[in-house]
Amino acid sequence: MLRQASLAARRAAGRGIASFASGRQAAVISAMVRKPVKVDFEGGAGSARVAPSLLKPKHGRSLSCSASSGDDMGHMEPPEAFELLQTEDWKFVDVRTEEECAAGHVEDSVNIPVFFFSDAGMTPNTKFVEQLRAAVPDKTTKLIMGCKIGQRSMMAGQLALNDQYDEVHNMTGGMIWWAESGLPIQQ
Repeated sequence: MLRQASLAARRAAGRGIASFASGRQAAVISAMVRKPVKVDFEGGAGSARVAPSLLKPKHGRSLSCSASSGDDMGHMEPPEAFELLQTEDWKFVDVRTEEECAAGHVEDSVNIPVFFFSDAGMTPNTKFVEQLRAAVPDKTTKLIMGCKIGQRSMMAGQLALNDQYDEVHNMTGGMIWWAESGLPIQQ
C-alpha cells in the first residue's frame, strides 16, 4: 500500500494536482496551495488544503471538512478499482457533478456530488451523507470513491467513514487516471 501511495503521490505531484500520505500519516489534499481553506459538511469537521480558486465561499462564509484518513481509508489506482468492481462486493460512488458524469462515468456507478459548481464558486452538498445512505443503505458494502482527480473523493470518503461505512477507498488520480489507463467509460 505504501509503494502504491508513493507512486500515486509522485504522479499527482508531477501534474500539480494532489497528493496524499499513506500508513499512519494523515491524507493531505494539496493543489499547489499556500493556505488552507475550510469546508463544512454534514457529519464532518476539520480542515483540508484545497485550492482557494476552487472554493469561493459565498458571502465570506467559511467551509470545513475532515480530510484526514489515517489508516481508515484505503487508496487504490484505477486498474485495481476496475478489477474489484467486477465483483458484487464493491460499489463505485462518483462524487463529481451530474454534468461531469454525463461526459463519462464508470459503469453501474452511483452519482452523488460532494460539491456543486456555480458562478459563485464551489458549494458543498450538505445532503451528501443523506443521499449516500439512500443510494447505498448497506454500510457493509465496500465503497470506491472517485472524482476527477481524487481530491473531492477523498473528502467524500472521509464523510462515508464518519457515517460508519465499513470499508471505503479513494481512487487516486480519479477519472483522469481511469481514462489514461484505457479503462471503459460509459457515456
